[in-house]
Amino acid sequence: MKIDGQEIAYLESPARQDSRDSRPVILRSRQLTSARTWLPVKAGDLGQQFRCLAPDLPGHGQSEPARDRAGYSLPG
Repeated sequence: MKIDGQEIAYLESPARQDSRDSRPVILRSRQLTSARTWLPVKAGDLGQQFRCLAPDLPGHGQSEPARDRAGYSLPG
């Protein structure tokens, strides 16, 4: 997905079809990690019941590097 022109990679759980229309659960990784941290959660009960999205922060996992250093801050 693109956010402000920046390519951000993410993992999505295989939630039930009826949960697809509800609000997703966002699984946010800490700095220096990737969305892969959430693989056990994604495959577990939470990921089966809810649509879970785990994005890679800029410069982490499969996401593009941040365009400016402010992108590596928590607000960024």
